[in-house]
Amino acid sequence: MNELYDAVMVLHVLAALAGFGSLAATGGYAGPAGSSPPTPAARRYFAPGANRVAWTLFAVPVLGVVLLALHRFHPLRHPYPWVGIGIWLASAAIASIWLWPAERAIKAALAAPAPRDSRLIAVATRRCQRAALATSIGFVVALFFMAVQPG
Repeated sequence: MNELYDAVMVLHVLAALAGFGSLAATGGYAGPAGSSPPTPAARRYFAPGANRVAWTLFAVPVLGVVLLALHRFHPLRHPYPWVGIGIWLASAAIASIWLWPAERAIKAALAAPAPRDSRLIAVATRRCQRAALATSIGFVVALFFMAVQPG
């Protein structure tokens, strides 16, 4: 049981690091993508195609439920899993509503032939940066609650 719990915990943490890290990276590369001209690194990051690493964000609650089940759901009596679930829901909503659509807009703008619509790119880069900042703050708060496990 301990080995299984440890393995699932490692996967849970890795999924959170990869998923939330990918959101932060998108925000980090958004600024250079909006510069004139965009940096080569930003062009590579926003190349056409799906950001599959970001999808690991959806493994976080699944693995969290497995961890809760391995503890027979006793941690649900404490606030920390609820805080984690709430932050994950908010982060997934922020990514789905603002970050990923803005990411797609940046990709489309960078793939389009010149001249590029600089206003569209400016709006998309600001949205990416703000959404990434919000999800990063949420990640740090959730990490604190998961580590300290108050209650």
